[in-house]
Amino acid sequence: MKVVHVIPKNVIGGVEVAANTMLDEEVQEFDFSVLFISKEGGLTNPITHLRLLKKLVKIKPDVVVSSLWWTSFVCIMYKILYRKSRLILFLHNQKRAHFLDYLLTKITAAFADSVFCDSAATKSASLEFINKKTVKVISFLHRKFSPSGDIKAYDSPVFIFWGRLSFAKGLDLSLYFFQSVLSQYPSAIFYIYGPDFGELKKLKALSESLGLSDNVHWKGQVDNSDIAEIASQANFFLLLSRHEGMAMAVVEAMQCGLIPIVTPVGEIPNYCYDLNNSIIHDDEVALLSKFNKVFSDKNKRYLVSLNARSKWDFYNLYRDDFISSIMQLSLKNESQ
Repeated sequence: MKVVHVIPKNVIGGVEVAANTMLDEEVQEFDFSVLFISKEGGLTNPITHLRLLKKLVKIKPDVVVSSLWWTSFVCIMYKILYRKSRLILFLHNQKRAHFLDYLLTKITAAFADSVFCDSAATKSASLEFINKKTVKVISFLHRKFSPSGDIKAYDSPVFIFWGRLSFAKGLDLSLYFFQSVLSQYPSAIFYIYGPDFGELKKLKALSESLGLSDNVHWKGQVDNSDIAEIASQANFFLLLSRHEGMAMAVVEAMQCGLIPIVTPVGEIPNYCYDLNNSIIHDDEVALLSKFNKVFSDKNKRYLVSLNARSKWDFYNLYRDDFISSIMQLSLKNESQ
């Protein structure tokens, strides 16, 4: 059996990183590969998508997994050409980014044989796409991380973020919060890692207008293998997302012992517990008060960090869940 996972482009993000971990070692149960549309050219160029479709036809997979709306055209066309193939729609977020995302996801769902979701929260928010299809919730714990040494007990807070620089990630909200922290801790630092998804210019302008230029450091994209090392620079992971699925970066940060400061969106409320293993955003005043409560008490800070680190000790890995779910669906199809 051949299985191909189609993804728009290979950047730092939960979808891409998780899929790439499937390539760390050979999958014994089936022939697996990942195809990135961007390797064929620009995403907005129709020829790029036709090239990817041609490559799919050449491989002739039995199962195609479609992640993110950019992959809809290619995956739907392949399903039309090869009706006996199985199409799996993989949903990674509670909300659609815009109308085109909603429309193409809706159409892909109509052609899909099954649906994968990155979390229970994504599944609950996506019932109109799921309908009566077989649904599997896939663990997005793609790799076990260990802290690179002890979490630093800095005199001033050091924040970090890694992931897409997109509107959904709420980095503008994070900058406003960081400004309020900076008024109390003038030496505070905020490191921001990740590829630009249309927001970098606006975010840099906002940072400058808020007087944060000397304290906010834009570091560009980082390789997933370097996550533990860059995490060791900081003691807090700052992500005030507008919406999320599993929020894989938060999971990574927690395993590294960072204390996440997060909004209760997507799956986050199901694993982040306020003042236990994280700090949950209520409103800006309450958030700053809770942050001060944790940061000013070294024992509390250590305990919250320890709880964050231990949360993921016994969870399944993405690779195991993905393989198991593909095999279950395959056996189900053979029995029909």
